[in-house]
Amino acid sequence: MNISLNELVSAIKGDSTTTRHPLCGKSVLAVSTNGFVHTGVLDQEGPYLYLREAKNVRYWVNRDGGLPELANNGFLLDDKIDDCHSFVWLSSLVFMMERNA
Repeated sequence: MNISLNELVSAIKGDSTTTRHPLCGKSVLAVSTNGFVHTGVLDQEGPYLYLREAKNVRYWVNRDGGLPELANNGFLLDDKIDDCHSFVWLSSLVFMMERNA
């Protein structure tokens, strides 16, 4: 991660002007521009978003409501969920929503 000297000083002093994303600390489902679907707890380091406790949603059973239904109702037995590294940086997103299940 590259940050400017001003960002580093702000982070150390605790006076960063970066606004926290409203979903920080919540479990989310995120679709990146490369097509990967991840789930985890959204967190933020300065202006950069990442997922803690991240998992890759490799395959999900077809649902009438698509990914929003998966986010609202949770995973099914035949869904394929892979553990990731401890976190996943979210550099560019197509879609992100809070998971309720």
